[in-house]
Amino acid sequence: MQNLLKIAFFNFLWLTSGFLLAQNLIPNPGFENCAKCQNGFFELGINSGANDPIDWYAATYGTSDFKSDLPNSGKLHGGFFVGYKKFEYLANHLESPLVAGAKYQCSFYIRLFPNGMSYALDEIGIYFQNGKANFPQAEPLSKLKAQFTTPDRDYILSDHYRKFTFEFIACGGEDQMIVGRMNSWGEADTLLVASKPIANLDQAYPYYIVDDFDLHLIDQVENRAPDTVRVCDQQKVKISLDSSGIYEVLWSNGSNQFLTEIGGESAPLWVEYKFGKDCSSFREDIALVVDKKPNVELKGLLSLCPGKALQVEAVCDGECLGFLWPDGSTGNTFEISEPGKFELQYKWRCQSESLFFEVDTPDYEKDFIITSDVGQICYSDSTFLRASLPKGCLIQKWSNGATDSEIKVFSPGIYELILDCPCGEIKGKIDVKATANCTPIRFPNTIIINGEEVNRTFGPAVPPGLIGRIAEYQLFIFNSWGDKVFETNDIQQRWSPDNNLPPESYIYSGKLKYSVSGNSGIEKYQFKGSVSVIK
Repeated sequence: MQNLLKIAFFNFLWLTSGFLLAQNLIPNPGFENCAKCQNGFFELGINSGANDPIDWYAATYGTSDFKSDLPNSGKLHGGFFVGYKKFEYLANHLESPLVAGAKYQCSFYIRLFPNGMSYALDEIGIYFQNGKANFPQAEPLSKLKAQFTTPDRDYILSDHYRKFTFEFIACGGEDQMIVGRMNSWGEADTLLVASKPIANLDQAYPYYIVDDFDLHLIDQVENRAPDTVRVCDQQKVKISLDSSGIYEVLWSNGSNQFLTEIGGESAPLWVEYKFGKDCSSFREDIALVVDKKPNVELKGLLSLCPGKALQVEAVCDGECLGFLWPDGSTGNTFEISEPGKFELQYKWRCQSESLFFEVDTPDYEKDFIITSDVGQICYSDSTFLRASLPKGCLIQKWSNGATDSEIKVFSPGIYELILDCPCGEIKGKIDVKATANCTPIRFPNTIIINGEEVNRTFGPAVPPGLIGRIAEYQLFIFNSWGDKVFETNDIQQRWSPDNNLPPESYIYSGKLKYSVSGNSGIEKYQFKGSVSVIK
């Protein structure tokens, strides 16, 4: 059902379009309708016609006519005098105003009335205007510029009707038609058809009869300029306007020629034109497409791994029309097995371009650098380690498990970093040295039993960076006789001597096992010393 409706709709459009193109826009074109005619004759006047509503009427004081003497077809025809001092005109309204820019075809039949005429004339014209024709004068309508005038010195005689057909482009809004000779008689405008000339030209009144007018649309309004213009970036292009029937033109770049030159900087682009001096202007906006040079890049690193081939891929950010590699291949990929310098040629709509590139063998170790803010630290200090990565390489991990390019460490040691690079895995390391006299832990050399709280106990001072990395700890304390007075495996447990303990020098010893920051190994540290106990 929907398909049937669509078919019916398009048939309707086709029929409607055909009707508009074929419709005669002149009412009563053959003068056959004449309600006021008596014996086939009626004189017209300004705003006075033979029918109600009025179709044909007189445009000036001259009384043009409905007549029935010599019709081209039917029973009636029109007529008007074109005298030396008396000019008559037939006028008629149109069924609908003319559409600006549309093309129309008009035709009519005309002949000189055969009886009693001394002269035949040329240059009979038709003029279309907007508004009722009302010219209270008997002189020629010389201010009107007819859309059509019969040819100069082509005299219209009385032996038969002649058909004239012409085409024109409407200014827009014309709803009235005027028929007659617009200009006064001039040299060579007359042809003697009588046996001898008239002595007084004031008595010469050629009478012309007309019939079977037709006016219809033949071409709908169409754009005169292209809808879209493409121009290459930084270049110029010429565009033209269909000039048929156009009175004047103005482009957005200021040009008033039908052919103009524009570039990519000309946006917005438009053209204005009109079909007559008194016509309104038409404006057409033209889409300006500026074709810019596409950006072509080579995907991936241009580094050739030893023993392997490299496939280079060209990526076009735009409209590329083709590639040409050094070996003559035209795809978007190219295989390289040796380092060197290469040229990729590519085309786009406007021209050809070249992209030069070099493929080398990478030296990742050369570009892989690890630095430290300071050269030496102890266990109570810290430093930042920073890695400079070779192009295309990513961090896999540090030896302490970190995955950032910058890490903070709190103890001396060897720190290793593993990278994932296009040609495989590489390793780098840095040795953070210990400062002089740097030990993992330190012990006081005096205990004051009755002193301040901080001085009453004995144990190691543990750097913050070492806490949490202790694997094993032992501490033994002996008196001067070699008797053990204290023992612990807990680095947090401290020796607190009581007041009964004699003041003297005590010997301590032990060992420490701890994991080195940035290294999976275990470091061993043995210590011994003496501490004085006083009261």
